[in-house]
Amino acid sequence: MKKLLSLSIIAILIMLMPVWQCQAQIPTDSLSLYYPFNGNADDESEFGQHDGTVFGATLVEDRFGNPNSAYFFAGDDFIVGENAQSINFGTANFTISLWVNCLSFSESDVFVKSPIDSWTTGSSGVKLTNNSVYFGTCGYNTGPIVTPSLSVMLWYHVVVIHDNDNNNLTYWIDAVKYEQSYVANLPPDGNNDEVILVGRNGEGWFLNGSIDDIRVYQRILDSTEVLELFNENISTTLQPEICIVSIDSAFNNIIWEKQITTEIDSFRIYRESTQANVFEHIGSVDYDEQSIFIDENSMPTQRAYKYKISAVKNDGVETPLSEHHKTMHLMYNMSSQGLNLSWNHYEGFYFYTYYIYKGIATNDFVLFDSISSNFTSYTDISQTWDNVHYYIEVRNLNCSGSRGIRVSKSNILSPVVTSISNNFTEKLLIYPNPVINNLNIEKEGKNTICIFDVNGRQILTEEFFNKTTVDLSFLDSGFYFYRIGDKTGKIIKN
Repeated sequence: MKKLLSLSIIAILIMLMPVWQCQAQIPTDSLSLYYPFNGNADDESEFGQHDGTVFGATLVEDRFGNPNSAYFFAGDDFIVGENAQSINFGTANFTISLWVNCLSFSESDVFVKSPIDSWTTGSSGVKLTNNSVYFGTCGYNTGPIVTPSLSVMLWYHVVVIHDNDNNNLTYWIDAVKYEQSYVANLPPDGNNDEVILVGRNGEGWFLNGSIDDIRVYQRILDSTEVLELFNENISTTLQPEICIVSIDSAFNNIIWEKQITTEIDSFRIYRESTQANVFEHIGSVDYDEQSIFIDENSMPTQRAYKYKISAVKNDGVETPLSEHHKTMHLMYNMSSQGLNLSWNHYEGFYFYTYYIYKGIATNDFVLFDSISSNFTSYTDISQTWDNVHYYIEVRNLNCSGSRGIRVSKSNILSPVVTSISNNFTEKLLIYPNPVINNLNIEKEGKNTICIFDVNGRQILTEEFFNKTTVDLSFLDSGFYFYRIGDKTGKIIKN
């Protein structure tokens, strides 16, 4: 009797506890093709008509880190799927959903229908060009590219929707909608020579990157269904978590992933007060708004900040606060070795690398170097510090926050170098760096400068006495290395 009573009490307590967990429902209606790439290229839709044959592509980790759960295409690999004739990319409603992670964005194809050895009138599918994604068709106009510029080495969720009745295309990139401004003009469905191609088209435009979770629906998905696909396999709870905190212009931006639910009214943002681990409410964002909050009272050039968030349910009950995220504050000092950068560790998620950016203007940066996340300092020995700017960046590859923001940037640092040891500057001066055309070099005596590309190939050698100006206008933009006597360093060509 006591045991039954105890069990009854436990059951009642469980029912009374706040329930924060909810689950997205993946749409399956009219799903005509599904490649989850779980160890193979089989079609796991209800019909299973499009099993793929793999040519060179290798199984790798997916966006969640699960092994053998996505395919990597190294620039000459592809997969051929069967029974392409049952997939209609012509005069019909359809939705294509897939995940892609590119190492480069040269003209290439992700998922298309075309003959295996040609790209003929009517061939069509999801393609990449100039860091953007679009639906392309041979011989037919599908309007201008409207999707945003994407970054390498990041997973993106891409959805293409064709509305045949209104004859237009709509794109979703990481749950953000991009309307096609021109009317699409798609051909009637293709010919019997077509196959399904993943990672290339019939002309051999190969992808360099990874693909996962390809789905084709012969209908239009609504916005809720697109969000469900975007949040697939993510444990969705009513208690939110910060995705990343970054700096946009002059203030901290707090970004989080919005859950698919009708139970949340708003989100509350908290910032650590002047007392350690005491967080104060600084603002709220309605559920229907973008999941981003700009802290206009922050001063990221002065200090780092900690933030937490919570969700408020429709009944007014607030969830527990999330785990905190802490921003990076970048500082510098001078030494006989060069300009020393230092910053505090970003807190909130695990990452491997700090990326160091340097530029000649606050809107013109290039990646200068990168170091392990175990370290939070770096010395720029290039001896080109005046009128340059720096910032540090970390990347959350598992982040799917508002506006597709997946990186956190520190404050922009613009050092003012008032004095440098004469002994140090007399040894070697190289400026400007970054350089556009002419590189000035000063070093007492007879010297020889050698410039190498990133592969170590020597591309220039010049002797000089005391100083010289080297014309680098013939070089492509990027990183190069120099050697003058026993001195070596890096040159950035813009």
